[in-house]
Amino acid sequence: MYASQRLGKQIGKGGFGTVFKAFDGQTGWIVAIKRISLAKVTPEGFKEIQDEVKLLHGLEHDNIVRYIDVATEGGHFYIVLEFVEGGSLLSMVDSFGALSEPLTAVYVAQVLRGLNFLHSKGVVHRDIKAGNLLLTKSAVVKLADFGLAMSMRS
Repeated sequence: MYASQRLGKQIGKGGFGTVFKAFDGQTGWIVAIKRISLAKVTPEGFKEIQDEVKLLHGLEHDNIVRYIDVATEGGHFYIVLEFVEGGSLLSMVDSFGALSEPLTAVYVAQVLRGLNFLHSKGVVHRDIKAGNLLLTKSAVVKLADFGLAMSMRS
């Protein structure tokens, strides 16, 4: 992490780390930063994290959360990602109830476009669920959390 990046409120928590909304004072961007305590990660777990970063680094598509940077500092590993302001599809349904069929069809089509892109790159996500589908304020679905993803290419 860089001195110009400031962590804000926690927006998620997973098996390996905590995700924060953050501000980058150099670019002015609002980003998401996944912070992972290195003290709590086994060597095998650290390899999984490195594999996730390696996968994310080459994936640029409208329906995939964009990887920005990575850093190690003060006993933590940081993955800087695009901040997706609408939160997860799961939180949206929890807050507002079931979606209409036409809107569900739009979202499913976007997920399929993202998956098609991943598969064209030899990547299998392996954890598609409402909590890993993030929504922009303009109703674009982005696949997130590549912790279980794997590359089918060596």
